[in-house]
Amino acid sequence: MSITGMATSMFAAAVILAAMMFVGAWFGAYLANHISGPHLRLMFGIFICCLGVYLIYGALKRLGWLYRI
Repeated sequence: MSITGMATSMFAAAVILAAMMFVGAWFGAYLANHISGPHLRLMFGIFICCLGVYLIYGALKRLGWLYRI
């Protein structure tokens, strides 16, 4: 593949990613504005707890305290 072809494909990928990020941000903002405050806080708290469990699990695996089954 030539340099020009690779640059064109990278540009196309960047345009697609930018468009998808815009659509995702638009949808997320729309959804966040239509959910009540307490429900939004609850969902964020659940997300943070799940993220914490994921991080602890990864750390335990790297330390060798947890083995893959």
